[in-house]
Amino acid sequence: MHTDGHHTMSVDTMNDEVQAHADSGVRSLFTFGHRDGLPAAEAIDFALAEETMKTWFGSASPFQGLLDFGFNGRSQKTLGKEVYSREMNWAFGYNLMTAVHAGQGNYSFGVEQVRDWGYWGPKSLIVHAKPEDRVAMAEARASLSYSVHSELRLGNSGYIAEQMVHMFNDDVRVSPSFGGNTLAPIDMCESMATAFYMGIPHTGTSTEGLVPVNFPDAIRMGTINGAKALGIAAPHPIDNVG
Repeated sequence: MHTDGHHTMSVDTMNDEVQAHADSGVRSLFTFGHRDGLPAAEAIDFALAEETMKTWFGSASPFQGLLDFGFNGRSQKTLGKEVYSREMNWAFGYNLMTAVHAGQGNYSFGVEQVRDWGYWGPKSLIVHAKPEDRVAMAEARASLSYSVHSELRLGNSGYIAEQMVHMFNDDVRVSPSFGGNTLAPIDMCESMATAFYMGIPHTGTSTEGLVPVNFPDAIRMGTINGAKALGIAAPHPIDNVG
C-alpha cells in the first residue's frame, strides 16, 4: 500500500498519522508531502519530515520493516525549477522513493524535463502519465501508478485504455491504484479486473497488433508490480520466521 501524507501541519498530526499505520500492521510506503494549501513558492517542511524520520523510522522504529518512508512531491510544472530542485535534492539526499502526481488529462506534464534535470530513476513513481513518457520510464525502470477507474473519467487527453496497452508493451512497470474514492472503488481486485478489461488492442487504433494484457499480467500488476513500484518487493525478515 502507498499513502500520500498531506496532513503535515505539525508533529502531532504526523504522529497521529504514522501511529495509525503502526496500529494497522499493513506493509506499505508512507510518503511525506506538502500540506494542503501550501503555496507553490514554498518547499515542504524539511525539519518536520526529518523529525518524522528520526522518531518513526530510525533504529527504534516500531514497524519492524513493515513501513518505509518516502517523499511525495509536486510537479515541476507546479513549482518551477528552484523549489522543485530543493525538494528533490532533499529526497535524493536521503535516497528516498519519490512519488509525484503528473496530473491527468490536459493538466499532465511530461517526465523528460525531470529526467534531463537528473531527478529520475528506478525509485521514481509517477502517478498518472502522458503517452510520450513511456520510453523515458522504461529506460529508467521508473514505475507508473495507474488509477484505472479515475483515468476513465479524468483522462481526457486521449484514449486511456490505449495508453495502458502501450505502457505494458513498452515494458513500463504498471501498478493499479485508486484515484479518489468518489471515482474508484478501494478494491485492488476490482482494479486488476478493470485493467484486464481495458487491456485489449483494438483494430484500427494505435494498439492494433500489440500484445494484450492477459489475466496473469493483470494479477502481476496488482501484486508484485505494486511492491516493486513502492520499493518493498524484497522478502520481509519476518516472512522466514517459524
